[in-house]
Amino acid sequence: MCVQPQPILQREILTPLTDWFHAASRDLPWRRDRSPWHVWVSEIMLQQTQVNTVIPYYETFMARFPSCQDLAAAHLDDILKLWEGLGYYSRAKNLWRGANYVVNHHDGTVPDTYEELIKIPGIGDYTAGAILSFAFDAPFPAVDGNVVRVIARLTNSPWTQGNAKDKQCARSYVQNLLDHCPDQASLINEGLIELGALICRPKVPECGRCPLHQNCSALIEGTAEELPLPKKSKKRPVEDLTILVVRDNLSGRYPVRRRAPDGLLGGLWEFPYLDGHRSGEEVAVLLEDYGYETLDLRPLQPRRHIFSHLEWNMVGWAVSVKSMSLTDDPSSLIAPIIDGQELADHGIQYDDADYSFLTDPKDMDLIWVDAKELYEKAMATAIAHFRDEAIGNI
Repeated sequence: MCVQPQPILQREILTPLTDWFHAASRDLPWRRDRSPWHVWVSEIMLQQTQVNTVIPYYETFMARFPSCQDLAAAHLDDILKLWEGLGYYSRAKNLWRGANYVVNHHDGTVPDTYEELIKIPGIGDYTAGAILSFAFDAPFPAVDGNVVRVIARLTNSPWTQGNAKDKQCARSYVQNLLDHCPDQASLINEGLIELGALICRPKVPECGRCPLHQNCSALIEGTAEELPLPKKSKKRPVEDLTILVVRDNLSGRYPVRRRAPDGLLGGLWEFPYLDGHRSGEEVAVLLEDYGYETLDLRPLQPRRHIFSHLEWNMVGWAVSVKSMSLTDDPSSLIAPIIDGQELADHGIQYDDADYSFLTDPKDMDLIWVDAKELYEKAMATAIAHFRDEAIGNI
């Protein structure tokens, strides 16, 4: 059963909460502009990402795309590049899709009703509530994990992290608070979120500093640190990978490919990789099988990247190679793109300045780019670390 606030408790909660928020809230860039677009972008960036990480990305993003129309008109590759390092790249793609939806269906004006907001790609219940509350000051709850934790402790409710029914109980609780003071909807929502972020934290709540400690049932019962209850975690599968940062010695180019648009890291660029952890000798033999002589081979720092449902355990090699043949060998993986003069120097006549061998169907999506082009392509942080170590920032 969901616990609901009593009228006297509402008064004892709301005044201390809003007073505390006025005095202690952080000066964050998205709080200086309450337009729906700014709220929307900030809330998407803040999903599963720390505030200090988001701030520089938000400021750069808003300078580049100050309006919904600006983002809708941009190329997705440029957006992903700007998002590089922030993670959870589906957020960027959905934000772009959502901006296009608003331009096409609402003439670029972010709607002010829940029914219309929830239709926008990438906007769920929380984000819709945040936009309605923070931008339009509508009495609509914005309930994230911080708020669920605060309400669970206030009411000493044995809720479980991530449980949809428990989150709905917290949402009902907040809605009752908003109904009591509808003209302070934004203050109440942001106050609860800020309280969860700064004071009522997951593992070590600072109950002595909490403006609501006198009314906190979990503090009274000694259960604050236990709530909400942890959800049963599933063991993530681990994939061992070997990342190959290959440089063709003749052209100075590197082979990369774009991941499929849907799925993990969809639309981002990556280097060729092998399943399992491969030794330098194995890598050299494999490249020789594909028609490349290894000129230099050095290991890169092993890295681990954890996704919500998967873990990559990666080793890497920086490899300088020379093609051993310029003939159309069916065993070739892919030969570097070289210009017509270079071909002529090898006795091959070809008119097109961009000539490449693409002989293996499974690698038809590989292209070769120089270092400047490589740094213009959006890569996941997990892969970009290998790029930066192998090539260096330019």
